[in-house]
Amino acid sequence: MGSPFAPDAINNPYSPYGSPLTNQWATNPYATDAPRLYDQQGNYRGKLSANPYDPDSTSNPYGRYGSPFSPDSVNNPYGAGSLYRSHSPTNPYGRGLRIEGQ
Repeated sequence: MGSPFAPDAINNPYSPYGSPLTNQWATNPYATDAPRLYDQQGNYRGKLSANPYDPDSTSNPYGRYGSPFSPDSVNNPYGAGSLYRSHSPTNPYGRGLRIEGQ
């Protein structure tokens, strides 16, 4: 999903998730249809979005999936973002999160 050549990668500027011209772009601060994150057990972990106002965005510091205090947030080092969880994006030896589009 991170390859600049994959048709659905967030790093491909010509894909729906990598193009700054789409509503699905992960780094678009106004995106409302950003890719969704799931852990290996299928638990929803929020939207991979730079939109700080979207309640499901991982960039919303007050939201369930962006707050560093929420157990469901990938930004919580003691919750879903723990270095010791196999699906955590901060675990260098883990499997990481699954990214899905609409």
